[in-house]
Amino acid sequence: MRLKRSQNKIIAGVCAGIAESVGVNPKVIRFLYAFLTVFTGFSGVVVYIILTLVLDTKDQAEYLCYETYTDKREKEKKESENYQYCSNCGVRTKKSQTFCSNCGNIVNL
Repeated sequence: MRLKRSQNKIIAGVCAGIAESVGVNPKVIRFLYAFLTVFTGFSGVVVYIILTLVLDTKDQAEYLCYETYTDKREKEKKESENYQYCSNCGVRTKKSQTFCSNCGNIVNL
């Protein structure tokens, strides 16, 4: 469960993001936030500003996950281009190798 700001926002989406991650109505979190802010000397304003700066928006978080996934896939694809599989035993060998290190079969002609 990753905490992130929501697009369902009134100010910055912090309360709605907390509500989505907990699974309650955003109005409940907003009410609790307002109540606690008034009765704690308005220290909730500072907490809200900090959370606004620290938390990613939902779109940013999803984009970062997608970007990391695609970078990983591209890296794996580039790595797999440098290797080939032995037709005799199926062991992965570098394309620069002529013989399979496992069975000695000629791999690269």
